[in-house]
Amino acid sequence: MNRNIWFTCFAIHALVYGNHVPRLTDTKFYKDGDIILGGLLNLHIFDSNRECVNLDAVSVLHRVEAMVYTIEEINSRQDILPGVTIGYEIYDSCVSEDVALSATFALLENITKSDLCDGTAGVGHKLKGVVGPRRSSVSAAISRVFGLYHMPQITYMASSDELSDKSAFPFYLRAVPPDRLQVSTMMDVIRHFNWTYISLVNSDGSYGKYGANEIKRQAALLDICIATAEEVSRFANDAQIDVIVNNLLDHREASVVVIFSVVYMANRVFEGVKRANATDKFIWIGSDGVYDLVANGNGGVGHGGFFIEQFNTRSDGYESYFKTIALESSENPWLGEYWTHYNMGESQEDGFSANMGISAVIDAVYTYGFSLESMRYHLCGNGVGVCEDFLKADGRALLPYLRNSSFYGTRGLVQFDENGDLLGKYVVKNLQLINGRYERVTVGFWDSLADEEKLSMDNGAVTWGVETNPKAETPKSVCSEPCPKGHIVIPHGDVCCWDCFQCRDNEIPANNYTECRPCELLNWPDIDFMRCEPILPTYLEWNEPIAVSLISVSLIGLAISVITTFGYVIYRNKPLIKASSRELSYIMLAGVTFSYIMVFVFVAKPTLPTCVLVRLGLMLCFTVTYAPMLTKVVRIYRIFKSSSKSTKRLTMIGPTSQVIITSTIIVIQLCINVIWAIVIPPNAVLEMPIETKKRVELSCNVSAAEIGASVAWNILLIVLCCWFAFKTRKVPDNYNESRFIALSVYTTLVIWMAFIPTYITVQDSTFKVSVLSCAILLNAYVTIVCLYVPKLYAVHYVNDENVRIRFAVQVDVSNST
Repeated sequence: MNRNIWFTCFAIHALVYGNHVPRLTDTKFYKDGDIILGGLLNLHIFDSNRECVNLDAVSVLHRVEAMVYTIEEINSRQDILPGVTIGYEIYDSCVSEDVALSATFALLENITKSDLCDGTAGVGHKLKGVVGPRRSSVSAAISRVFGLYHMPQITYMASSDELSDKSAFPFYLRAVPPDRLQVSTMMDVIRHFNWTYISLVNSDGSYGKYGANEIKRQAALLDICIATAEEVSRFANDAQIDVIVNNLLDHREASVVVIFSVVYMANRVFEGVKRANATDKFIWIGSDGVYDLVANGNGGVGHGGFFIEQFNTRSDGYESYFKTIALESSENPWLGEYWTHYNMGESQEDGFSANMGISAVIDAVYTYGFSLESMRYHLCGNGVGVCEDFLKADGRALLPYLRNSSFYGTRGLVQFDENGDLLGKYVVKNLQLINGRYERVTVGFWDSLADEEKLSMDNGAVTWGVETNPKAETPKSVCSEPCPKGHIVIPHGDVCCWDCFQCRDNEIPANNYTECRPCELLNWPDIDFMRCEPILPTYLEWNEPIAVSLISVSLIGLAISVITTFGYVIYRNKPLIKASSRELSYIMLAGVTFSYIMVFVFVAKPTLPTCVLVRLGLMLCFTVTYAPMLTKVVRIYRIFKSSSKSTKRLTMIGPTSQVIITSTIIVIQLCINVIWAIVIPPNAVLEMPIETKKRVELSCNVSAAEIGASVAWNILLIVLCCWFAFKTRKVPDNYNESRFIALSVYTTLVIWMAFIPTYITVQDSTFKVSVLSCAILLNAYVTIVCLYVPKLYAVHYVNDENVRIRFAVQVDVSNST
């Protein structure tokens, strides 16, 4: 005897005839026929006291009746198994491996009239296949037994991925999609709402364990992190449940909890949540095993959650059939118990079958019907009734017809893949409070056969578990909030948890937000800190207040210079004008006018032409002003110095000589400027004074050395002017121009003492331009006010006789030398 068969027979015998489980196989829903379809459908629930007395939901009774209804419908058809009557033998599996094994043995007892274990099993038996059971762990347990006897089995609800292993379950098929597709639906819902941090609760047993493993696998692929994973035992007490709930509460960031469990253990968890006063702390995503919360008083806990259901449709034919069932005439042994407990006598609303999960039962029975017809036609020909070969054929002969079956059932195309799994659809339902009742409202669909987006969701139909504001903003379920712009991610723990570190102002996140990368010089991060962009350069623009002020003051100065020049031309023959070295005065006026014009050059946008003018004229305007001033004051010093020592006539004091000396001094400054322009060609350059500050300045490339050389020459001129002005401070009152020169150069020296350190310390190029412009304007105004205004005033308002006397004195002094 085959060792596996012997061991199986021994185990089943111990179950059936021992005291381990109640003798539930004494009750069955039976009708004889030419062939028999077995049914393992749970009517009761095997509780923690190992008793099978509590009724399951009313939907399971409908599944029993749906199986009977479908068999009777096939019997009435002439295109399927003509002349063949299908009978049925249905047992209560009680959602228990032990009870289901007992029912399995009861079914297998009827394979032959001989002893099951004498080695002749599978010959001449009526039982051609089994529908059920519902629970995956129960299916796995009994499928191994059915497999030993080559008995096909099609489940209507068990969806664990474990059952897809054909090496372990070769005769197992199912009229529902496998759990890996249900998990894909859950993952798509989670991704749809941008949740990345979840908790997981699963029941023990094949359904919960394999579902949890698949969730972990898919979550890892999608970068969805699991904060904590908890498993609930069927025999867990309240204290153990409370520990699980507290673990969930310890991970508050994971406000979304996926519960992959059978309904009994799911309700135990929800009761624990109520004990912890945490009914509004979580958004639940329940598997298709979590189907009945409201009846157990847990609607408030699941309010706002999402529950995945296998796609089912209504069956008008079944609804009409069920409404004709009479309690008195029905042979269903469980109908009376359900009728009393659930008040089944009340009329059913149209469409009630859509929510009872009977579609899969109808499709499973039709799969047998079409497959048996195909096998009958192949073995018996195009006649009616059964033949001996058909009756002798076991599951090995029927299995290929089952796996290759293809027809349109209640939910669409019924077709199995290589694992005996059905590809199908899921419905996403949202538990909502409507008119004081908790109801599951369809808010989405998931289709495994869709080409692109498999999930379609109606966000507007979703309500959250906040009764005061059910349309509130979508809850978050993340370990760490996305980092603000310009921050990098510092992971800790797993990929969903991190700290944010802000990059410097001139840096952008790089290498997938793991490091800060500085922008190149003259560049700065854009507003989104995604890339570096060139910084728009800044320079003093015409419409800026300081530019307008400088230009206005310069225009006034130009006007004064023009008036002064015009006055000197008009009064050029006046004695006082003649005595003040007209030629040198004109050169000084040119220097003053040049200073006012240079302000326009400084304020203009730095370009190659303007930078050439800046480099050449930067200090030249000072030199043109102070070179004739120095020449003039030296001339006065020499005249009065010589008059006190000698009567010899001085040389180089005439107008021509004075102009030559002045020109020579100016040329020296011009040479300095030209040499620097050759060494460092003028150009407009972009500079970033501080790399960590978003500012690029457009300015002319005036080097510090060039400024130093030019300033040194002009400082020398000013200092010499001051010295000789000081030396001539005691000249006669009638010859006091040196005093005005002294006042001018003293003031200029003070201005330069303030200008030079300010210009050196200021970093902003626009401020440099402003400081330089102010220095030029002040020097120009001081020169005009101190040297030219008094003369023009005297020429215009002082009596000519007085001017002649003074002029005569001056001429006498000159001639005496």
